[in-house]
Formats: sequence, structure tokens, C-alpha cells
Amino acid sequence: MGDRKVILVTGASRGIGRALAVAAGSSGYDTVINYRSSETEATKTVEIIQAAGGRALPMRGDVSEPEDVIRVVNGVVRAFGR
Repeated sequence: MGDRKVILVTGASRGIGRALAVAAGSSGYDTVINYRSSETEATKTVEIIQAAGGRALPMRGDVSEPEDVIRVVNGVVRAFGR
């Protein structure tokens, strides 16, 4: 954990979200890949980041659902301490 910054990227399983997550994860951020339904694509994003030496984890959640948002944020805190 330490001084590394944490980023939570919604819609990170493809497109602009994936590009942002990969850039952040490859630049030293602990990266949470949020996805709603595409677990396979989210896992690919994690693998790309890990191959570049970064740390990332996928986390399912629908950001239009308040309960999911709370669960995802709590998961980020558990995983990365903040």
C-alpha cells in the first residue's frame, strides 16, 4: 500500500475507461476496474495492467445503484487501505 495512489475507474472494461485504467495502472496507481456486466473484459483490463507491472483488481457494480456504489467503495478501501 504505502504512498501509492488509488484510482477507481468506472466503465473500465472497454473503450475510454479501459484506456484510462491502463494508463493509470501502468503509471503506478493501484487501479480498481469497475464493470457492470463484462467480467471477461474487466479481467482482460486487469491482465494488461499487471503485464505492465501495475496492480489492479476488477470489481463489479452498477454505479446507478447506490448500494453497489457503497459496496464498491468499501471494497476499494478493504483492498487498498483507502
